[in-house]
Amino acid sequence: ALGHPAIMPGFLAHSRAASPFSHTGYAVTQTLRTPTRSRDEPLFGSVARGEAGPDSDYDLLLIVPDGAPPELRRSRRAYEALRGTGVAADVVVWTHSAFERRRVARASLPATVVREGLLLHGA
Repeated sequence: ALGHPAIMPGFLAHSRAASPFSHTGYAVTQTLRTPTRSRDEPLFGSVARGEAGPDSDYDLLLIVPDGAPPELRRSRRAYEALRGTGVAADVVVWTHSAFERRRVARASLPATVVREGLLLHGA
């Protein structure tokens, strides 16, 4: 499965042809998956919208289990995993239940990620 069924429909609505950005994004999500124990790592922002320029970075939202220990609820572990990869990324961490609660608020980050985000597990 690509992710939690409750959030997949929004992401799947944005099925586009893979780009060099999405291949790098896929590698980034694989780098982050084990050390952060995230369930999903949607890419959002200019790269996900197909509007990235040469100076664009990757905007990733890590969705971790509700019972994740405090060190996994912060982005520090993600940045440590990305150190030395040469990839510029902004990483935001949300617990699953917090993401689900806020995704209904249209102007929230989770709602934006559902509208624009891409899951790159299969890219």
